Amino acid sequence: MNWHFNQNCELVIDDIPTKGEGHIIEVLIKDGNVWATAVDREIPLTVKVDDGLYEYYQLNLNTTEPEIKVEELGDPQDRIFSICNLRKCTFAHEKQAITEFLSTCTKRNCNKKSSQQSTRDILLISLFVLEHLICEEKYNEAKRIVEQLGSCGNLCNTQTLKSCCCNG
Repeated sequence: MNWHFNQNCELVIDDIPTKGEGHIIEVLIKDGNVWATAVDREIPLTVKVDDGLYEYYQLNLNTTEPEIKVEELGDPQDRIFSICNLRKCTFAHEKQAITEFLSTCTKRNCNKKSSQQSTRDILLISLFVLEHLICEEKYNEAKRIVEQLGSCGNLCNTQTLKSCCCNG
């Protein structure tokens, strides 16, 4: 099964079930409860989800309105664990942190403000934010952050980080 999460933290199931005899019923279960169902769909299934574990079932039935008994479903075709909302929240906080850091960073004060630990933290936050922006194809915003990081004095030019090839 081919699935992904879109930018709105919706689960998108791309594969269209092959119709045989009867009706194809798709069921998404979370915490033992039916979260979503679809019947004989011909387009990708898009479902708003919370963070947590989901089980995906595909049933071939003779009715379009079955009474679904979770305990009788057996093994799922797939298990999907969503942390999309947590990632989105983390991204918002990390982006705010890097924006605040870059707004105060100049060639004169960057080295004074940055201990080795805080430099590492800023670099890790930057990587997280940049990977997220690139994944969302927000290249101009990513480019701006890279340029600001490169102009931030000695951020990567400390004795312990000489080999990182940043800014000199």
